[in-house]
Amino acid sequence: MARGNPKTIADETRIEPTPQTLAKRRRDTLQVLFERRAIGVEELRAALEIRRVFHAVVAASLARVSRLDEPRGPRRVPEFIDAAWSARYKPWADEMSARRKQGGPPILEVIIDAVVDELSCRQIDRARHWREGRAADYIREGLARYAERAGWRTAPAEPPAAARRAVG
Repeated sequence: MARGNPKTIADETRIEPTPQTLAKRRRDTLQVLFERRAIGVEELRAALEIRRVFHAVVAASLARVSRLDEPRGPRRVPEFIDAAWSARYKPWADEMSARRKQGGPPILEVIIDAVVDELSCRQIDRARHWREGRAADYIREGLARYAERAGWRTAPAEPPAAARRAVG
């Protein structure tokens, strides 16, 4: 923009992304799993709560500095986030961590990768050198367990596809 021109970027006409940018852009992993019916409404609700709680707790743990001579300290977590953290997230995360320590799958880590870091299932599978589909199975299992613990799901979750194939 030229100097002295009060026009802002918001006033400009929308510039569409290039084909290369569109090719790199990807949808949210949760949206993809929900649209493919790999997770249900309860699991989607669980994932969104995990994301919201995780971001709020991490943000609250960081010090805020508006003026260097007067730091304000950490933010306070809203009451509903604190309730979700203590009643649902923390017990679920502790359960997933205990399972991992006993030699179980890294469900908590995979869900953080997908829900918080927004990695695709394919990216998670490749990074961990897994066959395609294992990350989605773990995401489904972990989110179903969260929903069960929260009381949002009454029936036990369907076993992951790998377990169904092994049984059938």
